[in-house]
Amino acid sequence: MLNDLRQQVADLLGAARQITLTTWGPAELQAALVRCEARDLQLYILVPHASDLLFNLEHRPDVLTVTPLWQVRGLARVLTTAEHPTDLALLAAPEAAWCALVAITPTRLHRFGEGGTDTDETIDLPASQ
Repeated sequence: MLNDLRQQVADLLGAARQITLTTWGPAELQAALVRCEARDLQLYILVPHASDLLFNLEHRPDVLTVTPLWQVRGLARVLTTAEHPTDLALLAAPEAAWCALVAITPTRLHRFGEGGTDTDETIDLPASQ
């Protein structure tokens, strides 16, 4: 059962190309639409170097990401160049040169029900996964 839920989360994350990233910290509440790419249960995003989002992430790793289909709470970490996955298509985006690559490890996914025919669903993910 756990493997089925993990695969469901991976599939939902993998379908997203943009998310709304929300952070909070010294720069107050910040939100922006950012480009993303998923690998299994890891979500990678590009955050502009001059963004208050990045400033908040340096002080508080808790994030909320949202698409029309789901929302994810997780822990974000700014990656060093040496930590960049070499085969990540996101790194070929035009804005990648002036952005930091951030990895988000989801801790909870909430899938929105579709048009009243499906119920909302929340999946908690262990921090070690």
